[in-house]
Amino acid sequence: MVAIFFSLVVLSCASLPSKSSSPAVNPAKKGAVQNSETAESRFWHSLPARDGLVFIGSAGVRSNRDDSIKLALQDIARKVSIFSSVEGEFVAHHKTGSGFFDFTADTKTSLAFNEDYQGYVESLDFDPDTDVIQYENSIFVRARYNGSGSIPINYELFNGTNGSKPSWIDNPPKEISGYTVGVGFASRRAVHRDTVNASFEAAIFSVIKEISSQITGGDVNYQGNGTFDYRTTNENTITARGVLNNFYVLDTWIDKSNKAVWTLAVARVSTP
Repeated sequence: MVAIFFSLVVLSCASLPSKSSSPAVNPAKKGAVQNSETAESRFWHSLPARDGLVFIGSAGVRSNRDDSIKLALQDIARKVSIFSSVEGEFVAHHKTGSGFFDFTADTKTSLAFNEDYQGYVESLDFDPDTDVIQYENSIFVRARYNGSGSIPINYELFNGTNGSKPSWIDNPPKEISGYTVGVGFASRRAVHRDTVNASFEAAIFSVIKEISSQITGGDVNYQGNGTFDYRTTNENTITARGVLNNFYVLDTWIDKSNKAVWTLAVARVSTP
């Protein structure tokens, strides 16, 4: 896939903290882990900055902290590639019968994007003192990508007080600044970074389902074993597929009570 980037247009009210001159590919300086809830909440706000796009990447905790940071930067490079263009497909099949245990559900998803993304790492900037946090069993890095300017997002994020649930979870807007909105959810995984990434991908499918879902199926009547044994089975298949450009995460919220993760994202829709 060919990367398509947009010129700098900034309407965002948020910006990334000032960075140091430390190169992104050589984060030698050890940054202090941020532990306050307020700082953590701000960390997950990722509205476009004035001079670039803000991405958050993750990695498992390694014995050498720099190794974890480098892996997290590679995860950011993957998300930069997805920002350029991503094609997704979602198929969910449900079958319900008249019997008490007569229920099946099967969901299949797939994503396709340019996987030659390692070169994006060179264009990432971050401050190891302020842009790295450790939470649960994962390291998260917040970096600015300077290769595409910014995107025109005008939206104010507010997570409430004491980490309370943000309003966009239960009442997400249909669009933000002309972009289609998606909200992803993932329940707790064994490794927290896997929960965050699953929520990220769920947000992609949320956008795709918003613009292209088709439902097929219906009720089927059939005769059981007995003469007067008539039964009904309901089968439905939900299919959604599409190509997204500028898929971008604006905010991520972690439910501290159960470690579930919610992701607010926007994207422009194109034809496959």
